[in-house]
Amino acid sequence: MFRFIKTTIAGGLLFILPLVLLFILIEKAIHLLRGPLHKVLPIFSGFSIAVPHQ
Repeated sequence: MFRFIKTTIAGGLLFILPLVLLFILIEKAIHLLRGPLHKVLPIFSGFSIAVPHQ
């Protein structure tokens, strides 16, 4: 029974970890590209992604 639990936890981590890393990389890419995109496409300058209104 312990082997089943250990295998399930390891499999879950191996499944979730790439998804979390992908999410973090996409978030960083959006943050880095936000400035250049506003210069190229000024029509979207009033919009932001996941930034709270101040």
